[in-house]
Amino acid sequence: MKIVVMVPTYREARNIPRLVAEVFRHVPDAHLLIVDDDSPDGTADEVRKAMPLHPGRVHLMVRTRNRGRGSAGIDGFQRALAMGADLVVEMDGDLSH
Repeated sequence: MKIVVMVPTYREARNIPRLVAEVFRHVPDAHLLIVDDDSPDGTADEVRKAMPLHPGRVHLMVRTRNRGRGSAGIDGFQRALAMGADLVVEMDGDLSH
């Protein structure tokens, strides 16, 4: 079963290292899809730093502008399904879930 944890983000750079670590600690076989709305704080750069640590399992979708969390969630679910996800789990980037 392919599990994709999908996380819409905006200005979550400081949370990305812990988010990545916690997702893989709890769901070691998951794929992590970060959907970033072109955050000005370097969120996408933090995700890129995590990619080599989990080859082929950390994915980044950068949208060209902030179109809102709902829209990011829809785009993220569509991308996760295109990745072949059997199960999609959505959570917030601030680790509140």
